[in-house]
Amino acid sequence: QAGIAGADGGVGGEVVVAVSTGGDVAAARVPADRGDRSVSWLWRARFGPVYRRPGVSRDGRTLFVPSADRHLYALDASTGLVGWRFAADAPVLSQPLVTPELVVFTAGERLLAVHAASGELAWAVPGRGFSAGRAGCDGERVYTAAADGFARAHDLRTGREAWSHRMVSGDLHRVTLYSGWDDVIALGAGVVLADTVSGTQALEAATGAPRWTLPGSTMYPPTVVVGDGTALFTSERGLLSRVGLADGGAVWQADLGVGVQ
Repeated sequence: QAGIAGADGGVGGEVVVAVSTGGDVAAARVPADRGDRSVSWLWRARFGPVYRRPGVSRDGRTLFVPSADRHLYALDASTGLVGWRFAADAPVLSQPLVTPELVVFTAGERLLAVHAASGELAWAVPGRGFSAGRAGCDGERVYTAAADGFARAHDLRTGREAWSHRMVSGDLHRVTLYSGWDDVIALGAGVVLADTVSGTQALEAATGAPRWTLPGSTMYPPTVVVGDGTALFTSERGLLSRVGLADGGAVWQADLGVGVQ
C-alpha cells in the first residue's frame, strides 16, 4: 500500500512522493509527456512504517513524513536527506498539517505542534484520545477529532483549547468506534466538518455549536469543500452527496454503486 503526496517547483518540476507501510519513501519526477510511462527516480529513503501521506511545505522544498517508529521526519524534497527528526514517544499515524510556521500532528493521545524550520516542540496537548486523522486549520485555530468522542479547537500559536464538543456518548467501545478518530477535518463557510462512521457534524468554527448533521458513514473518504458554499461527502457505501454548508441541504446525490474507503 502506498500514499501519494505532491511537491511543486522546489525540486525543479512536478514530483510525486510515494510512501509505504514497509517504510519506503521515494520521489520520482513526473514526465512532461503524460503518455510516457518511464519513471525517473530522484531519491529513495527508508524509515519505520508510514501509514499516511507526508505533509508538504508551501514552497514544496520540505516533506514532513509521519512514521510508526515514533518519529516525525523533515526531509529535503530534492535529496531525501533528513533535516530534523522529532521523537514523539508514540507512533505517528496521522497526516501532518503544515502551516507556514508549524507542523501539527497527533501521536498516541497527544496533539503536537513543532516548529517547521527546526523540529523543536512548540506546544503539546495530552490526554485527548487517539487520532489517526488530520487536523484542519483556518490560520487562527486548529480543529481535530479523536477517539474520546470529542471535536476540539485549539489556538494555533499556543495550543490552548478554544472549545470542545462531544460528538459521541456511551460506553468506551461505542465512543471509540463511533468517534472521529480517523477524520480529515474540513473547513468552509465558517463551519468545521467532523466526520464519523455514523455521520458528519457541522460545527460553528468560532464556538463549536452544532449547526447540522448529515447521516451516513462519511469518515474514511475525506470531505471535499468545493468553494461555492457546498461540499462533497462520500459514504462507505458509495453515496456521493453535494451539500450546502449553510444548512446541510442536499443539492444532489449520486450512487457510485461501489464501496469507498
